[in-house]
Amino acid sequence: MDSSLRIGVARQPPRGVRHQDYRKKNYFDLWLRVLSPSPELVSRYRKKRITFSEFESAYRAEMGRVEPRQVIELVALLSRNRPVSIGCFCEREGYCHRSILKRLIESADSEFPPDRSPERRPNASPVCFLEEEEN
Repeated sequence: MDSSLRIGVARQPPRGVRHQDYRKKNYFDLWLRVLSPSPELVSRYRKKRITFSEFESAYRAEMGRVEPRQVIELVALLSRNRPVSIGCFCEREGYCHRSILKRLIESADSEFPPDRSPERRPNASPVCFLEEEEN
């Protein structure tokens, strides 16, 4: 059995699949729409108003915003402990945003120190560790 975390990064689930059913129908474990290109960008590319190179530049700019960048960093850290699969419904990976996203995740991973100890750091928030306070 594949133990990878399957992340869907498509703008929409496939036609006929409700948002609530992507897990039940075994498409992916987690849907992160924040990592998909904006509808406007996809439209411009599909209508051939921009080249794939221009699409890539614009997509990288979108992923450089705070929320997508933070999610990319989280996926990079998760991938250190568990294989991660990035999925979309495009037929040609080389011309899909997931090929760009893969490189962004690899780049984000390289920015972190190699040794990430799971021990609690002195300045870590107690909420992160869900410790019970003694009364």
